Amino acid sequence: AWKRVKANGGVPGNDGESIEDIIEYGEVRYLKELQQELKEGRYRTKSIRRMYIPKPDGKKRPLGIPCVRDRVVQTAVKIVLEPIFESKFLDCSFGFRPKRSARQASQRIRKYLNFGHTWVLDVDLSSYFDTLPHDRLLKLIGQYVVDRNILKMLQAWLKAKVVDRGEVLNPEEGSPQGGVISPLLANLYLHQFDEEWHKRHNHRRWRYDAVLTRYADDLILLAPSEDEGIWREVVNILEGLGLVVNQQKTGFYHAREGFDYLGYHFVRSYSRRHQKDVTYVIPTKKSRKRVWDKIRWYTDKRRYQNLPVEWIVEKLNPILLGWTNYYAHTNSHRIFRKLQAYTNSRLRKALRYRRKKEGAGRYRDLPNHILYKRYELACIGMGRIEYCWS
Repeated sequence: AWKRVKANGGVPGNDGESIEDIIEYGEVRYLKELQQELKEGRYRTKSIRRMYIPKPDGKKRPLGIPCVRDRVVQTAVKIVLEPIFESKFLDCSFGFRPKRSARQASQRIRKYLNFGHTWVLDVDLSSYFDTLPHDRLLKLIGQYVVDRNILKMLQAWLKAKVVDRGEVLNPEEGSPQGGVISPLLANLYLHQFDEEWHKRHNHRRWRYDAVLTRYADDLILLAPSEDEGIWREVVNILEGLGLVVNQQKTGFYHAREGFDYLGYHFVRSYSRRHQKDVTYVIPTKKSRKRVWDKIRWYTDKRRYQNLPVEWIVEKLNPILLGWTNYYAHTNSHRIFRKLQAYTNSRLRKALRYRRKKEGAGRYRDLPNHILYKRYELACIGMGRIEYCWS
């Protein structure tokens, strides 16, 4: 558990204790003392530090940052509980699960779109993590966990005080985003929806053939025809769990209109090559804008003019490789080429600007192969692109 927390890093909690402080104090000594606290029942959870990070729409997302010692204990509990819960989770769930990813969720959606489930119900839950009902969640956990010590710790983590800009809050509901254990508990609670929908879908009298795909609190249902009854059933189940559906952001539409999910844009369109409608998957406009903006930031010719070129390339390569790896299975070869050309152009301009400062001729000839070989810029436009037409 400590190794995972140490590898993930992160900022200190309200007690100000950082990972570096623990290393300096002595890792073995620190862990033995924490272990003794747990054995003797002296362990007490500390308050949570609330931070805000910007969202793509300009709003801010609240994060709850536990102190390092609580992160260690939460990770240990997660290691124990995760296999128990994993044995119950269904195949339609992909978020925050081992060996499952957004790529697999997108491939499942494309498969069912190609199977004719072309009507899309996109369900948006209002502040899901902040509205999880504690009593229901703890009762649900009690169906799988009988150890009273673990149940007490889970309750203490859920009820832990939150310090928000100097104000101390006592949460009555919700599980803080940023906590190690929160994604697992959030998945467990929505597993009830997965089970109920799966049970109804397999019932012989069930009339709605809608396939569910869920990534944490992002739900998508695909159906062969438009039926408002599906919407009503989904809302009834979720409201029965004490959750709130954002009616303004929840919509029913055809895949020909296109829709975004997990950073992917799905659209059904006619293919001349295949003489029929096929499903195309590409990065969303927001995702493309974000990666273009990052490239523009790091290749600003004046902002980083005093730093080595190698430093700039070191920042660019993870952005390029991470982004293309996320979309490697999509129909994005043209977008990859555009991104590569844009990156090359921006880096070339930044280097030529330095020529004026460092003497003419130093960066005179900068063809692409020089950028790749001499400066080791990642080349993303030459790899094999995977397609899944059927």
